[in-house]
Amino acid sequence: MVYPIFKIKEIKEHINLKNAKILYVEKIGVSKKSKRKGIGKLMLEEIKKIAKSLNCNRIELSCWSFNKNAIKFYKSQNMKIQKLNMEIDIGSGNRYRK
Repeated sequence: MVYPIFKIKEIKEHINLKNAKILYVEKIGVSKKSKRKGIGKLMLEEIKKIAKSLNCNRIELSCWSFNKNAIKFYKSQNMKIQKLNMEIDIGSGNRYRK
C-alpha cells in the first residue's frame, strides 16, 4: 500500500522568502512489504507531475530526524534539507517511542 496526502501552501510577502506556491506532502507512506521496490520513487515522480500541473514552484515535506532510511531516500531523490525544527522537553519526558 502506498499513499500521499498533500496540500498547497502559498507564500506571499514573506520577509525572507520569495513568493511561491508549494505542494506540501503531509503524509507519505509505503507499506513494509512494498519498500525497496521503487514504489516510493514512482510516487515522488507522480507528486512532481501533480505539482507541475498545479503550477507549484517546489515540493516540501517533513521527516523525523531519527528516520535515517527516509532521509537517505529523499536525498537520493535530490531533496535537500531546508530547515531544522528544534525543541526542548521541559518536564514531560521523551515523547518518542523509540
